[in-house]
Formats: sequence, structure tokens, C-alpha cells
Amino acid sequence: MASGSWDAFLSELEDGADRTLPRFEELVAVSPAVERGLFERLVEHERVVGEFARLDRAGATAAALAVVSEHLA
Repeated sequence: MASGSWDAFLSELEDGADRTLPRFEELVAVSPAVERGLFERLVEHERVVGEFARLDRAGATAAALAVVSEHLA
């Protein structure tokens, strides 16, 4: 993948996370207790996606990968 293409992908990933995170947080607030954990994990996943994109776009690839690794552990 060309460098510009990767940057564009990360930009879209970051924008998408920024747009969807507030909506997912709303789902946590209104979800029944039995489903809340599922939506909390969804929020955390989206937060990690956005953080990965921000860090990698800033040139902090090692930190970006660490965020993902920690999330997946």
C-alpha cells in the first residue's frame, strides 16, 4: 500500500471513530444492565481504533501498536 493510501486510510479510520464513539457511548447509557458490558467493550474498541489511527498518523507507530496489543491482550 502506498504511503498516501495508508495515511488516507488512517484519516478515515480516525474520522469514523470520532463520529461513532459518541453514539456508542449513548448506547452504553441506555442499554439494559445485562447488555451494558457488550456496549462498553464496543466503546473501548472504537476508542482504541481512533487512538491507533491518531498515533500512527503522528509517526508513533510503536505506541499505536502497543495500544492495540494492550486492547487485544
